[in-house]
Amino acid sequence: MADPRPRSRRTLLLGAAGGAAAAVAGTAFGGQAALAAGVPLLIEQDNATGAMTSVTGSIGMGTVFAVTNTVASGYAQGMAGSASLGIGVRGDTDAGVGVHGSALGAGTGVRGVASETGTGVYGIGGTAVLGDGGATGIGLQGASVSGYGLHVTGKVKLANRSGRLPVAQGKTSITKSVSGVTSSNIVIAVLQTAETGTWVRAAVAGAGRFTVYFNKALPSSSVVGWIILG
Repeated sequence: MADPRPRSRRTLLLGAAGGAAAAVAGTAFGGQAALAAGVPLLIEQDNATGAMTSVTGSIGMGTVFAVTNTVASGYAQGMAGSASLGIGVRGDTDAGVGVHGSALGAGTGVRGVASETGTGVYGIGGTAVLGDGGATGIGLQGASVSGYGLHVTGKVKLANRSGRLPVAQGKTSITKSVSGVTSSNIVIAVLQTAETGTWVRAAVAGAGRFTVYFNKALPSSSVVGWIILG
């Protein structure tokens, strides 16, 4: 428990002098005492360091370290990370999210910029990069002037915008309900079984559905593979 008794001005001055002397003594003998508590970070200037600076906390569902930029115009940034060789910003987690970016209005949650030979955003793991655009936003956007907006090595899965649709013998058309589809979407549909003289005549998108039309009644049961774009 702290001492509740008031201290005189002389006592406080002696205590301050003693602390300064201890710091000087620590510096004279290798600086261990003076640097034992580390060096404080100073705002509005560069803080050079030869060792890692870390912030550790145990806050449950809270945030250990937060950076907020309140500027409402221009190209403001909350936090920037850069590296001459290596990783600008790195996030590691056992079961949570390594790097989480969220944006309000027309902002960008996570943005990666790279040179011609670099990589803007790189993810390794179960779900390497996850983008959630909500109801009307864009989950993940890629753009390039003359390169690739999206380059994938491996499988590509359009979870709710592609599939295989069984069609019974004798059908001249088949309709599939898909949430969010409008007449402005592009539907690509192809027969997945060989039907001599039979093909997909048209694939037409509508409100919450699309319809695949055949040039004639299917001579046998078949399957249509479909993809929706837009």
